[in-house]
Amino acid sequence: MAGKYRLERIVASGGMATVFAGVHAWTERAVAVKILNYEHARDPEVVRRFLQEARAAAQLDHPGIVPIYEVGEHDGHHFFTMGFFDGGSLASRLLVGPLSPRE
Repeated sequence: MAGKYRLERIVASGGMATVFAGVHAWTERAVAVKILNYEHARDPEVVRRFLQEARAAAQLDHPGIVPIYEVGEHDGHHFFTMGFFDGGSLASRLLVGPLSPRE
């Protein structure tokens, strides 16, 4: 990612994008990097929706919402970076049982 981010591992992958756990090279901040799958990069409508998702999330400011740090494109790959919180998905946590009010 142009020397800015070190991608460490895939966290999730879907039909539209892949999310990597990474580190910002200079600040050493843990980030999640969501990269639009390359086969969709030539479809203007998919690119528009991907960037719209990033813009909509970036406009929200709440402790329960992951912050968006950067939106960009590098070598034909559209991406955005956001806060990374390692701990599994909500779906996997719910398999253990219901959440307490504190959780």
